[in-house]
Amino acid sequence: MVAATQDFLTGSYLITRKNTFFHEAQMRNYCSFCCDALDYFELPPPAIVKPMRLWTGKQLFTLLIRPSPHSKALTSEVDLLINTELGESQYEKKNDKDLRRGRHMCPQDSYVCFRNSELMCGCLGKATLGAGNKNGLFYTMLRDCDAETAADRMTRLAKLCSRWMGLHGFTFGVEDVMPTADITEAKAKAMRTANSKCADLIALYKKGTLERVPGCDLELSLEQMIGKELDGVRNEVSSAAKGALHYDNKVLTCC
Repeated sequence: MVAATQDFLTGSYLITRKNTFFHEAQMRNYCSFCCDALDYFELPPPAIVKPMRLWTGKQLFTLLIRPSPHSKALTSEVDLLINTELGESQYEKKNDKDLRRGRHMCPQDSYVCFRNSELMCGCLGKATLGAGNKNGLFYTMLRDCDAETAADRMTRLAKLCSRWMGLHGFTFGVEDVMPTADITEAKAKAMRTANSKCADLIALYKKGTLERVPGCDLELSLEQMIGKELDGVRNEVSSAAKGALHYDNKVLTCC
């Protein structure tokens, strides 16, 4: 299945962040980007009224999916109702257990929720717009609507993101990918712990007392256990790196 990649993911993530706002002229201009100014768009009420009327990037993305929800002339737009929920790469499932906050109030805004084609929360990234996720946006359109609708919205997304990125620009330098002191310390700590556990496993293997993994001999069991410990190091260091990234650079981890 064809899906959004690279600049289209980056643009979508930046547009749908919580701190992205547009005044009316920008909003109308970006809507025209989606369709080469050939379609009719009905602007919703602004998210902020005073001291200036401002629309959010999430509202812009909602219009990309469903430009005219109240227009009787466009029956296909009125009937287009997309409902799906999923977590992006930074979403932590432990938030589900926090009843005071809930998944929809994720601090990283990484839980995506579409209700009746309206983007309620979440920054769109690879999980939502990429291939391989059955709860993804385009997969849901393909399943609940038709291939023509999914292709049309993907075309609108490509036009909007490419032109938006051309106006705003996006870059990063060497300092954005260099580990900080906290990341280096977390890496060293994880490596020390893993080395100690692997040494204990090797000692048990040499004594012949290592517990076997079902269906594996002693040597293969050792290999799998060491591999599991080293995978844990990678995941732990990766989490530390994501946590240390500045808010403006978290797009790198989502796209």
